[in-house]
Amino acid sequence: PFHVYLCLSLYPEGEPSSPHVQQQLYWQYLTLEMMYVRITQALQRTGLQKKPTDYMSIYCLANREARELSKIQDPDPVANALPPQAKNLYLKRRHPILINSN
Repeated sequence: PFHVYLCLSLYPEGEPSSPHVQQQLYWQYLTLEMMYVRITQALQRTGLQKKPTDYMSIYCLANREARELSKIQDPDPVANALPPQAKNLYLKRRHPILINSN
């Protein structure tokens, strides 16, 4: 038996609507789809009555920090200087985690 653990960034680096982020998400989707299909085909060949999700887990990693009450300012000058997507992540104290493979 085997189990594949996939670790993906919850928030890819860059502006979400930018072409390079959209291309990264597209290829990420195709990779996940390919893995799901290949596991399904292998299960069908062996006759096992299992689901692909029995052999594959996907995790989206992010860091969430507690906001210190002593540092709260209204309006927050840092948040107001950010683009909408980054502002939302900043206010919710969510930050991307870099995932690398070699």
